[in-house]
Amino acid sequence: MCERKATLQRLTHLLQVPEEGTIRNDYSANFVDSGLKTLPSAWIGNTAPETRLIEHPRLRRLTALKAALAQYAAIPRTYLQADLRAWIPTAQAIPNLGVLETLGYDVILLDPPLPSYAWNVPHDPQIYPSWSWDDIAQLPIPRLASKDSFVFLWVGDGRDDGLERGRDVLHRWGYRRCEDIVWVQTSERDAYAPQGTSLFVPVVQHCLMGIRGTVVRSTDSFFVHCNVDTDVILWPGERPEPHAPITTIRKPHELYTIIENFCLGTRRLELFGTNRNLRDGWLTVGCDVGPQAPQWPAHGAMPFEPTTYMSYFVLDPPGCPLHCRSNLLPYSEECEQLRPRTPPNRHDHSQHAPNQSDQLLSPHYHQPYQQPDLVMTHAWPSLTTMPLYTWKPRPVRLQPPLSQLLGQGAGGRATVSVPSNSERLSGAQARVLERVHETAALQRVRE
Repeated sequence: MCERKATLQRLTHLLQVPEEGTIRNDYSANFVDSGLKTLPSAWIGNTAPETRLIEHPRLRRLTALKAALAQYAAIPRTYLQADLRAWIPTAQAIPNLGVLETLGYDVILLDPPLPSYAWNVPHDPQIYPSWSWDDIAQLPIPRLASKDSFVFLWVGDGRDDGLERGRDVLHRWGYRRCEDIVWVQTSERDAYAPQGTSLFVPVVQHCLMGIRGTVVRSTDSFFVHCNVDTDVILWPGERPEPHAPITTIRKPHELYTIIENFCLGTRRLELFGTNRNLRDGWLTVGCDVGPQAPQWPAHGAMPFEPTTYMSYFVLDPPGCPLHCRSNLLPYSEECEQLRPRTPPNRHDHSQHAPNQSDQLLSPHYHQPYQQPDLVMTHAWPSLTTMPLYTWKPRPVRLQPPLSQLLGQGAGGRATVSVPSNSERLSGAQARVLERVHETAALQRVRE
């Protein structure tokens, strides 16, 4: 017993390393020690989308295939110069949205000029004022979106009440929050524009994703492909000018890829866009779009013309169920084999590609992927080089009653959040502080 104890003491002495000689893998402490310069996220390696999938050939092939499908089905990049405040309904009149309301969009992306961005906005605030959350909530998103659709809303870095108010806005539009996509900044801290005097330095920007309708991932794979991308975007940022600091107003372009990989609907709308946001397959609406605005692309873009724009789509009848949608990406057998999916039920093969063998349908199928001999181009493929099929029949399922959808997502049935009326506190924090003051006042009364 004594020998065992002595051996244990010797081993313990050998394992003890002086504090000065230990290796500390604490990037947050290093951020403080380096003079608030090197962000913890700056140590993340292999962040470029072109290289991060080198060791994952199946996923790399899938992303290339989906990019080719999205480019093949994309409409020409289109812009509409408009003041979105004119779209807000008033007591005197309700704005006429024309064909935009008739079409009904599958995806709507918004990057509003929030008050938290005010110190980074290069424009004159008198000409380009920021939008309050109440103004954003009055935008006619329910009229623009289809019954089953998605909204992506940038809400800031989370220091103020952006996350709470963003969820509240989604709720007022009839959406429930289902995801929080974050942009993680990966450059040196001094490369970014100053962001206030807070003791905490935010390194992320949040984009809330809202869903409306009853989209089911296991049966509606003709409309959504889940788990192709993650909810974290690693990007250093972009400088408005060569020697200017990086601004968080300019969001990563990778979000477009995430949206296009996830939702297979081709009716896409972006609000508060600029010439920098012009993209094939999207209609970009904002004040700073068009040849007269900065950063007009060399290859140009199409101005919005209702007749021409509507000719790119098939108009679905009113009340069209999800499985009868027409404006979808082409179907690809190879894409169905490669994409991540929910394990199917034993007797339910409806979410899989037609004519697949039972071995491919099995969730235990882990054979190495055999790339076909077919050559797939990565830009503007033709029908002769892409295995496209018509998706028929699509699974028809009963819609759950509205009572089963109430209360889904964060916040509860009626109230998602409470406005804090503060630049430093969220709605929940302000409510907790209010309760503390009420309790203290009640105790003083009792005394």
